[in-house]
Amino acid sequence: MRLVCVSILGALVVVGCATPPAAPLEKDIPSPASRNYDLLWEATRDVVEQHFELFVQRKDEGYMVSTYKRGEPLPGIYRRDAQTRYDTVEELMHVIRRRLTARVLEDYPGVYVVHLEIIRERQGYVPPRRDFASSYSLYDPSKSGLDASADLGETVTWYRLGRDVHLEQALLRRIQEWLNRPSR
Repeated sequence: MRLVCVSILGALVVVGCATPPAAPLEKDIPSPASRNYDLLWEATRDVVEQHFELFVQRKDEGYMVSTYKRGEPLPGIYRRDAQTRYDTVEELMHVIRRRLTARVLEDYPGVYVVHLEIIRERQGYVPPRRDFASSYSLYDPSKSGLDASADLGETVTWYRLGRDVHLEQALLRRIQEWLNRPSR
């Protein structure tokens, strides 16, 4: 059993090291624009709510902010936030969270544009406990302190990884598709 675990861990490390970094975006998608503020707001909110839970929505001021959302490393019923293979492997190896800020601003008189910013952060691990009665285990949250309440601990550090440009571009593309859909 131990040999199987070591070989699986070794394969994950090799795959993580062999995965090339994310390719640069060939061309940035222009931000979706519309003369109808309400329509653009509704499109942005509908697309964003499929990925993030919104914490603040202020339509009159033109911005929305999401709560922090942890990445889902395994495929399933959740929408995938990792848009590249590198991000997928990183989310499998580390706890990653994202936070979205969306702005609907008037760039030109009568023309409103969506601006998205998604910030990625990686969790710094909690050091093992010093009581020698129990061993440190990643599989037992009571021993390791890596459960959901670990986000609130004093010893947890979040390292900012920067903007998630690939997910921003995917959401902007979906907002534009929402705006271009035929009216019903």
